Amino acid sequence: MDIKGIMLEQLARDYACSIVDITSRRNVFVEARKLSNSRYFAEDTSFLRVLCINSKLVFFADPVLYSWVRERFDGFPGQWFFNIQTLKEVDNILNRYGYQIHPFSHHNYIPGDHFASSDNTEEPVDFRIKWVEKADIPGLREENRFWNSFCFNSDVPDMLGAIAEKDGTYIGAAGVRASSENLWEMGVDVLETAQGKGVATTLVRVLKDELLQRGKVPYYGTAESHIKSQKVAVKAGFVPAWAEVYTRKI
Repeated sequence: MDIKGIMLEQLARDYACSIVDITSRRNVFVEARKLSNSRYFAEDTSFLRVLCINSKLVFFADPVLYSWVRERFDGFPGQWFFNIQTLKEVDNILNRYGYQIHPFSHHNYIPGDHFASSDNTEEPVDFRIKWVEKADIPGLREENRFWNSFCFNSDVPDMLGAIAEKDGTYIGAAGVRASSENLWEMGVDVLETAQGKGVATTLVRVLKDELLQRGKVPYYGTAESHIKSQKVAVKAGFVPAWAEVYTRKI
């Protein structure tokens, strides 16, 4: 499976550009418009979206912002876009139009070509994994502890879950939602009493492997400062792929 190719194809759809645009060295600027085949984004997130990949930037900007972002960031080094001063500058401009940078802007990981690291110093936990298919996921709605794993949103349906169960209790879950045709978003939750024992890494790894077997590419998003979550991704066999900033109404 061409994991990187599937990722690039979807990102090109998300930003209304070509794969050549994304893989080139120059920054790319696109006027925002309605798209029919992009990943799922809430409507107000598309006032401005910025893709950071391979040290370059792709901007998907509302027409009222387009000229400013092009003038300000043409030639700007993408690896420094998440500098706090730069983000504050962007946020100040967004505020003029009633928007702000979304707090859940993410760094995203895709499965790597290597096997997951076996160097796991965490204490092993004896639990069994229960698979939950799409039709049975709505029955988990009352398990509201697992809000990262399942979103229960018909616009971006939950497709598969792996649940860690011990002594008759669910201690963790990982789930994936169909945010696009072939690139699916993954989330994971572990109860506080079960954290630090390899539960998250195991759930993310087995769910990743199962999805690849089914012909889908999962991606794992986490915050820039969430080091613990980033370690889970790497241990489970993921590698950093792209970062993304988007907006919401104030």
